[in-house]
Amino acid sequence: MPQSEVTQPTIMNMLEPIKETKNYTKHYFPEPDKLKVFPKGGSSLEVNTQTDEAPDKSLKKRPVISQFKLCR
Repeated sequence: MPQSEVTQPTIMNMLEPIKETKNYTKHYFPEPDKLKVFPKGGSSLEVNTQTDEAPDKSLKKRPVISQFKLCR
């Protein structure tokens, strides 16, 4: 799927099977054939746009830097 064909409704259709449509926040293309979708809650979903597939384990939490305490 070309980047120009990826719209918010397209992403909503992708998120429907995993019940994340209400949690969509944004998306972008880190590489020409990779789409990253960010639902609310600090997770991300990677989609291969050549095959329109997302690995089962691609929905994962992003690390939260604020959880770490900096020592002086």
